[in-house]
Amino acid sequence: MDHRKHFYQSQVKKDKRKRLIKAGLLLLTACLLIGGWFAWNHYEQEHFHQTLSQVAAKAKKATGKMTHQQLVNNQKNAAKNNQNDLKTGNLSASQIAAAKRQASKLKSNIVGGIYIPAAKIKEAILSTDSNTNLAFGAGMMANRQMGGKNNYVLAGHNMEPYSTTLFTTLSEAKDGDKIYITDLNNVFIYKITSEKVVNPKDVTILDNQGKQSLITLITCHADGSNRLAVRGKLIASPKYSNRYSHDFTFQKKNQV
Repeated sequence: MDHRKHFYQSQVKKDKRKRLIKAGLLLLTACLLIGGWFAWNHYEQEHFHQTLSQVAAKAKKATGKMTHQQLVNNQKNAAKNNQNDLKTGNLSASQIAAAKRQASKLKSNIVGGIYIPAAKIKEAILSTDSNTNLAFGAGMMANRQMGGKNNYVLAGHNMEPYSTTLFTTLSEAKDGDKIYITDLNNVFIYKITSEKVVNPKDVTILDNQGKQSLITLITCHADGSNRLAVRGKLIASPKYSNRYSHDFTFQKKNQV
């Protein structure tokens, strides 16, 4: 009896040891998998941010030597926009990579520049709100718009938490803050009058408001299910000069 009891206790100890070893191995495997996922996710985010920064830098560089006439020509040749919804949904890594590959065509799509001091936004304005253009800067949502006339609507991506580029910091601009846009002929200065959250299907935000000269900026809000719309009213339109060159990504006139 003692022999059998000893054997039984020995087997119980061995089985317990095996279970502990298996549990330890499973825990170690789980830790390695979770750690690997976090490491890969961190790498992906860093790569995403790096590529986005490179694309944004290309847009700023492309605007450097452009002239007013080039911007006008780009606007005349712009493709037709689709106004079925308010874009600026999530910008994927593949879209950013595709934009980077098409950077050589960027210069033919730039129609101006935008500067919002309160939100630290300084971006190129592109002729349409295509996925490629929205990776480079702000995109026009209505066909062949003119600054200082009607409702000038621009869309831009919110890249939080990956980056502060594009329209990510637009929510920092409040009533009374200024928005500057230029076509290298004039600087159109708008004063912000409202900020509101709208449904992506609410395209009435794109409509003109009588004879008022307005600007409407649109980006994703919070989790991306709605849109933030910031609106301003035109208060001045001085001629573009070197005094404004540091506010935009364009070179001074005597350098063009």
